[in-house]
Amino acid sequence: MAYDTICIVIPAFHPNEQLPAFCAQLRAGGFSHIVLIDDGNPPSYAGIFEEAERQGCAVLHHEGNRGKGAALKTAFAYIRGALPACVGVVTADADGQHLAADIALCADELLANPGALVLGSRDFTAPQVPSRSRAGNGAASSAFWLFCGRRVIDTQTGLRGVPAALLPRLLKTHGSRFDYETNMLIDCAAARVPFRCPSISTVYVGDNPSHFRTLSDTFYVFMCFVRHLLPSMAAFVLDFLLFWLFYVLLQHVPLGLFIAAAAARIVSAPVWHLLRRERDWARTLSLSLGGMLVSAVVMYLLHQWVGLSPLLVKPFIDVLIFFVVVHFP
Repeated sequence: MAYDTICIVIPAFHPNEQLPAFCAQLRAGGFSHIVLIDDGNPPSYAGIFEEAERQGCAVLHHEGNRGKGAALKTAFAYIRGALPACVGVVTADADGQHLAADIALCADELLANPGALVLGSRDFTAPQVPSRSRAGNGAASSAFWLFCGRRVIDTQTGLRGVPAALLPRLLKTHGSRFDYETNMLIDCAAARVPFRCPSISTVYVGDNPSHFRTLSDTFYVFMCFVRHLLPSMAAFVLDFLLFWLFYVLLQHVPLGLFIAAAAARIVSAPVWHLLRRERDWARTLSLSLGGMLVSAVVMYLLHQWVGLSPLLVKPFIDVLIFFVVVHFP
């Protein structure tokens, strides 16, 4: 099968000598567009990239090591300018963990689902999976489900099918190293992009260790979730403080609780919208209005029936509403 409208992207830092042979295997499998990113490799690796160029691969160079995220962005920008006919991109790693058959599988999935982000997913119950990889992916997958509402088996996979229509958005996605891939998932989930997660082979190459730095890169990955939550946290705090102020002033006024909740949300909702860089004002309005009404009614009922102060229960109600919205958008 010919994949004339699919471009393969392989960021490479300290690649092994099998990379040109792997590219030749991909070209024999029908992939005519292959882009390698030399991410600041020492001169001793020049022969690998020269051989790949002789085979017809495009090689883009970074003067210094800028990280996997920066390498992917360099390739995405190149593809938008030089290969406008491509309908999608399949990213793969240069460490031998991704097989040509699995790359073709993800390309087929992307062509069959042109609006979806394809995530080639490994089996982390396999015995050859290192314990640190199993634990790290499990924690990241759980955090992604909790804060983004999506079940993803393999959040760390480098084998991904990306529709060309998403490239402009992903060029603006934060991150330059391994954190970029997590931010890509978060941004796509926020944009309600569908995910497809075909199973791929679980391969670990012992003599070509990962460039993932366990402590520092794990920290950056989890900071992605903190950054994702910051706009909601800031709006949450602002909303509560304004509600507290208005409620103290209006608690003895008929419907004072509802007026205070509405006044606070009128200010906090646009702040959330701007911080999140949302484009859909209608969605912001519906979420804010719906959440405010549910929160105010529950506060009113708990105050009338149980005698609980609205100032005490509002934070818990709003946090619960947040998770309901995340998991049932």
